[in-house]
Amino acid sequence: MIGGPRRDWCMIGNLMYSINKHGRIFWCEPEELDWREPEGGIMDWWNEVKGLEALTGNLSRSRLVHFGVQIVNWYHKFKHQFSEDKDLAALLPGARLCTSAGNMLLFWDEMVPGNIQKIWCAEISLETRRQGEIWGNVEWSRAVMTVDDDDPFARPGRCKVLHSVSVTR
Repeated sequence: MIGGPRRDWCMIGNLMYSINKHGRIFWCEPEELDWREPEGGIMDWWNEVKGLEALTGNLSRSRLVHFGVQIVNWYHKFKHQFSEDKDLAALLPGARLCTSAGNMLLFWDEMVPGNIQKIWCAEISLETRRQGEIWGNVEWSRAVMTVDDDDPFARPGRCKVLHSVSVTR
């Protein structure tokens, strides 16, 4: 089991990527998870992807996976059984990671004035540089869905990305 403030995971090539609740993306080699002992924290063997600082603020505010009243009530009823007393939003994913043609796709949401929710997607290419650093470059980023009060089938703040699948011909 891997603890820590992880929000979502994906594999690209032979590396594992994860995003934490603060909107920072990290990478590690999967075999390191099997043999390393944490020395002061679970993040010790994770390395941050460089070059993505401009996205961090948006990602840390994302609550892309929203949950209904039943889940909130269940959590409050049984949260004493969990090791830490945390807010439910801190335990569930915000931004979502997946892979497409060797690049990372990143989904997150943004609530804007007027009770409007925008779901964003960014495609990030990854490059290994000297001394084993991984750098990310945002190839493109834009809102891929907008939900407002006028939409009869959706309510702002309730739309979410559950899964993303890369499709090729």
